[in-house]
Amino acid sequence: MLFAASLAEREAAQEELRRSEERSRHAWKMEALGHLASGIAHEFNNLLTVIRGHASILETKITLDDARRSSVEEISKAAERASEATRRILAFGRRDDGVPVVLDLQVAIRGLVPVLTPLLSRKITLRLELEPRLPCVRIDPGMLEQAVLNLVLNARDALPRGGRVTIRARRSTPQTSAGESCCVELSVIDTGDGMDEATRRRLFEPYFTTKPRGKGSGLGLAMVHGIVTRAGGSADVWSEPGRGSVFTIRLPADLHSIPPKPEPRSVTPGSGGRETILVVEDEETVRLVVRDTLTARGYEILAASNGPDALQLFRLFPGRISLLLTDVDLPSMPGAEVASRAMLERPGLRLLFMSGHSQAVLDQAGIDPSRILLKPFSPEALATRVRQELDACGSAQAIPC
Repeated sequence: MLFAASLAEREAAQEELRRSEERSRHAWKMEALGHLASGIAHEFNNLLTVIRGHASILETKITLDDARRSSVEEISKAAERASEATRRILAFGRRDDGVPVVLDLQVAIRGLVPVLTPLLSRKITLRLELEPRLPCVRIDPGMLEQAVLNLVLNARDALPRGGRVTIRARRSTPQTSAGESCCVELSVIDTGDGMDEATRRRLFEPYFTTKPRGKGSGLGLAMVHGIVTRAGGSADVWSEPGRGSVFTIRLPADLHSIPPKPEPRSVTPGSGGRETILVVEDEETVRLVVRDTLTARGYEILAASNGPDALQLFRLFPGRISLLLTDVDLPSMPGAEVASRAMLERPGLRLLFMSGHSQAVLDQAGIDPSRILLKPFSPEALATRVRQELDACGSAQAIPC
């Protein structure tokens, strides 16, 4: 008996060690993938800044009745859609809770269809059942996308021979008079083989998976549970062998808010000025778009591709530069260090950072979010932020060293 107990304990310890090693490997892999995703998105955001910039410049030069105008507008729309794609890439490697916003669930789900469809085989049909006039919810869009993506991928894996995946959204209490108790249910339903009660009870446990070793991390559904819980909601699953599965997340309805309408695209040049701006950007194409955009609005532009050259220009024109507009990632000297050194020489200098990284990455760098213009930005957004910063009152900003 003692020998059997000792053997069982040893096997349990070995199994726990194996799981611990697997968790460590997975954590390392996810960290590496997060860095990779951030780097890819950063490069694409630089390119999209250039595309959006030149498209906007063309729009201002083409009359409304010009047949070429529709082509230019399509370029701008495609760039905006690509910007959404890079935002999803950044969300993939993100570990924060995001920024909750008022969200129209119907719009969000329909917007995900082009992303979800390529992930499903031709043998799987994707169907939407979205109740009209749903109340809004409050959640970070990137976090919601991650949750839905994980649920749909889980449903796909349950359908190796094909079948149907249904995304359903509805009120959980359509006739309620107690506004605060109203929730919105979002369900992902598959027609797979289903599962027994023992498996169902453990589905949301981290690292629990029914897939073969190496085929799944066991974190997808745990991530869904964490995202929904942090948003004030809940998640559960119904399933029976041979009857498929229904994964449901419930989010509190925001009955007192309406989702913000997308701002109409404008090609009217933003307000300008006559101040001198020092632009520091290592990507030449981005630097030229920023220079041309601001020059067209009356500003005098000094441009540098790196920190040392920027500081040299700063010293050559003492007291003349009103705003330092610098990228965060620069060769040889980070943008924050360039700003810190410039501030030592001129404490009243106005500052604005550009970056293609996610806000979460920038938060780790200790940069004030109110001083960041995220790429890809339109010329109008650039001109507006520059004017706002130049017109801002108050003393110099503290910049981390």
